[in-house]
Amino acid sequence: MSFARDNIARRFDRAADGYDQAASVQAQIAAQLVQKAIQSFSNPPRAILDIGSGTGFVAEAAAAHWPQAQITAIDGAPSMLKQAQQKVPHLQVIEGDVAQREFDPVFDLVLSSMVLHWLPKPREALDHWRGWLKPKGKLFTALLIEGSFQEWRDLCAADELDDGVWPFPSAEIYDGFATEQQMLRIEYPTVRDFLKRLKTTGASMPRRDHKPFSVARMRRLLKRAPKPFPVSYNVLYIEAPKSTSI
Repeated sequence: MSFARDNIARRFDRAADGYDQAASVQAQIAAQLVQKAIQSFSNPPRAILDIGSGTGFVAEAAAAHWPQAQITAIDGAPSMLKQAQQKVPHLQVIEGDVAQREFDPVFDLVLSSMVLHWLPKPREALDHWRGWLKPKGKLFTALLIEGSFQEWRDLCAADELDDGVWPFPSAEIYDGFATEQQMLRIEYPTVRDFLKRLKTTGASMPRRDHKPFSVARMRRLLKRAPKPFPVSYNVLYIEAPKSTSI
C-alpha cells in the first residue's frame, strides 16, 4: 500500500466510531448508488462486492433489497468493517487495499461509493475492478470529481492561501461509460463546521504538498467566511459492464 493510501486508511479507521453521525452526505450518495443498481437489475444478483465499504452504507442498502445475496465488503480500515458487520451480520469482510486486491470474476454486481477519488489512478482502478465481474455483471460507482469544495477553494484563494483540496479527478477520464453527474450543495452553519465534518469522517486528507496554515491566518479565514457556509459536492455516478480485456 502506498504512503498516501495507508495514511487515508488510518484516518478513516480512527473515524469509525463517529462516522455515521457525521456522514450524512456519504449516506445520501450511497443510497442513490444502490438505487441505480436496483433499477438496472431485473434478476437479483447473487454475489455482490462492496469496495471501500466503510461502515456499510452500501452493503446495508444492498442487503435490504437483496436479502439472499452473498455480500462481500473490502476496506483498508478494520474498525470501519466492524461497524459494517454490526449492520449486516452475514456480511463477509476482507481487510485490504482496494487498489491491489485480486479476485476471480465471481461477482454479479460490484458497488463502490466515495472511494475511487482517493486512488492515484482511478481510471485504472475502475478497469481493474471490472475484471471481477461475471460476463453479464455490472459495476456501479460514485465519486467526487473536479468542482467539489469550490467554495472552500475560493475562500482560500481570496487570501492567497493554498486550499489543500485533494486532487479530485476529471469526469472526462470516464468517457465511454454511462455516467450521471449531480451537484449537491450542502449548507454548514460555519466553515469551521464543514472542516470539522471532514475531519470527523476521516475525509480531511490534503494534497501531499500542502502546508498547513498558521493559526493567525486560519483565524482570519474563519472570521471572514460567510455564514452559513455552502459547500458543493460534485458527484459522478458511473455504470460499467465487465471489462472486455479479461
